[in-house]
Parts: sequence; structure tokens; C-alpha cells
Amino acid sequence: MKKLPLSRRVLAVFFPERCAFCDTVVYAGMPVCARCSATLPRQERPLCLRCGLSKSRCTCKSTATVLDAICAPFRYEGAVKHGILRFKENATALTAAHYAKEIAETVKQAFEDVAFDGVTFVPMDKDDFRERGYNQSEWLAREV
Repeated sequence: MKKLPLSRRVLAVFFPERCAFCDTVVYAGMPVCARCSATLPRQERPLCLRCGLSKSRCTCKSTATVLDAICAPFRYEGAVKHGILRFKENATALTAAHYAKEIAETVKQAFEDVAFDGVTFVPMDKDDFRERGYNQSEWLAREV
């Protein structure tokens, strides 16, 4: 494990970092607790690029969709669902960086022959943005 600067370790004593998925306290610099890391519902490779599920779980059988292709690092269930909902309401830089890393690794594996020009996000409703103070999908897109 990479040694963190003293200032970050001291801050973690007073403001402990939390698991990106289950909200338990984690060591400074560790975005995910050991329990979640071992049990996250990861998508098994290879992925169906039409529906985003692992090919063993695919139900679309590559029928045409509105999207050209899709992929995701996890299935939206359990700790992942809880973590995403928490991220929408209380995003942190550590959580955004962790999710972005997972997304980037999945995209690299699924689309290894594709050169992307950019990453974008879905804009938020103005009232929702005013209430929340940030757009979590924009923050995530910037990190990716």
C-alpha cells in the first residue's frame, strides 16, 4: 500500500474516509472495504456490448438497441446500488476517483480497439442541480 502524506493521515483521524459502497470507515487512501471488495457483483467477461451484461447473463442475444454498445463494471444490485445512491447524494473525490477507475478499466477491456475522442455526461435538471450543488455524472465523467 502506498504511504499517504502525513496531512492526509491526520485528516483521516478527524474525518475518516468511508467505503464507496457500504459507508463503513476504511483506511485513508483505501476507497473500498475488504468485505465489499470481495463481494461486489462484477460483470463477468466477456460482456455483451448490446445490453452490457456478461454474455452468460445476456438476454438480448445481440438484438438491435438504440445504443451502439454499452458496458459497466458492476451489476446494479446490493452494495453497488447502495454505493451509487450514496454517491448521487454525497459525492466525494475518493469515491468519484474509484468509480472512474473501475469504469475506465472496463471500457479499455471491452473496447480495446477503439480510440475515444471524449467522455460526456447527462445534464441535470436545474432545480436538482441547485438543490444538490453538483452534478455527480459530470464529476464522474471528468474523472474518467
